Amino acid sequence: TMKSVVLFGDSLTQGGWAPGGWAARLADRYVRRADVFNRGFSGYNTRWAVGVLDTVFGPGTAPFDLKQSLVTVFFGANDSAMPPHNIRQHVPLEEYTAHLKTIVEHLKDRGATVVVIAPPPVVPQKWAEYLTEQAGGDMVPEDRDNEVTKGYAAAAMTVASECGVAGIDLWHGLQKALPGDGWQLSLYDGLHMGPMAADVLCELLVDTIATAAPDFAVDMHENERVGNGTTSAIPQLCPWHNDLSHDTDVPALLTKQ
Repeated sequence: TMKSVVLFGDSLTQGGWAPGGWAARLADRYVRRADVFNRGFSGYNTRWAVGVLDTVFGPGTAPFDLKQSLVTVFFGANDSAMPPHNIRQHVPLEEYTAHLKTIVEHLKDRGATVVVIAPPPVVPQKWAEYLTEQAGGDMVPEDRDNEVTKGYAAAAMTVASECGVAGIDLWHGLQKALPGDGWQLSLYDGLHMGPMAADVLCELLVDTIATAAPDFAVDMHENERVGNGTTSAIPQLCPWHNDLSHDTDVPALLTKQ
């Protein structure tokens, strides 16, 4: 059975499949090493995420074995929405912390290797302008605050530490990697990640996996992507073509792997 990488989160995960997205980049890295499953649910907060745990990860419903899986847990961008303008998605900080811990412990108890990703910073005015445009020009008030989001990011990192799993502080990490107004420009609508932000997250995740979960680490050979493309403790699916000749007995070679 191939190992799996499962990405569990909100629209920041669901949108990671887009061209240049962090999930797409990660899948490219794991090709023929592990199957990457995108389980991002746009608009979801941790309250709703807890409600779908059995549907997403339950035996008989999930196409992966959690004991052979690394799972990223990436929530908080919607939980940190502020009432009264967005009471529907808002989850109080204490409740968010409890839900996030429930998710992490649920996955750990079933044998998964877990990496928590804290929410990135947000550009409230830019996000409100985007929503206003989507509403046909009807003014939409700001429902996000970067300092509030910072508190949720800190809570996510605390949960990771208390649960004994790896955590990625994307709130600070994105601003450090893209200083000045670079990080703001990397969030194309003020909330969601464009290619620059996606690249930062992918590299942070790859580095974290290499340190905290080396059994899932993959090193890419940038100059030989279509041949022996990667090095990893995870066996590749079938021989690299560089190892085959015109008269190779492929079935016999497979029995030796």
